[in-house]
Amino acid sequence: NFQTRIEFNCTKPPFDNPLVRKAIAYATPYQEILDTVYLGTAKQLKSVIPSAYPGFTDEFFKYEVDYDEAQRLLAEAGYADGFDTTITIMTEYSTQEQIAILVKDSLKKIGINVEIEKMQSADFWSQGPNKNFKGMYIFEDMPGVVDMGFSTKLWLQSGVDSNFSGYKNDELDRLYKETTQTVDNAVRAEKFQRIQEIAVWEDPAWVLLAEPGYHVVVREEIEGLFWQSLQEIRWANAYRAQ
Repeated sequence: NFQTRIEFNCTKPPFDNPLVRKAIAYATPYQEILDTVYLGTAKQLKSVIPSAYPGFTDEFFKYEVDYDEAQRLLAEAGYADGFDTTITIMTEYSTQEQIAILVKDSLKKIGINVEIEKMQSADFWSQGPNKNFKGMYIFEDMPGVVDMGFSTKLWLQSGVDSNFSGYKNDELDRLYKETTQTVDNAVRAEKFQRIQEIAVWEDPAWVLLAEPGYHVVVREEIEGLFWQSLQEIRWANAYRAQ
């Protein structure tokens, strides 16, 4: 359920325009990131809800590298000549710098010039609640509760401190509120389908990069390990098979 994605400061131009965010999604080298940064061990992230969770759909992830479409969207948004921006990363994570370099090189092809800003993790996390990121930033985290609503509440509901990007969509806010007012799973699933359509395609919140997975190597006679949604392995349950 761990997610790696590019987020934006949606409170300021140019990233307050969903067409710009979608253009960047079309200019992101997804497969190259999976192959060279994660060496084939990660999956493509295709929704705001983890693929392991009930209610997930990849129906609305329609992105692939298409520089012509990216440039068309930029022109429609009023940025035909591109613009300069920043992508912020945490210095402690080498994968973030690798991703940032690949994204920088790719966005240059559509006229977006990216400066990579390195930041200590404590400083990075302090930027978020105040919506202080200069432009783009690489974000990695997991929704620890196995429910469709947890991702939405954490990162997509407007006015929430953990929504670092300042993303706001009135329909999505209304739908999320409605999901908290029913225990009918069929009704909730229908509303979360629409939430995914909005946040992935119609009004994209993020550029969806990867689900890195959780990888543990043990001897073949070790059994009993199981993964938990808070990215934990309960070692107390492990035993050596007789």
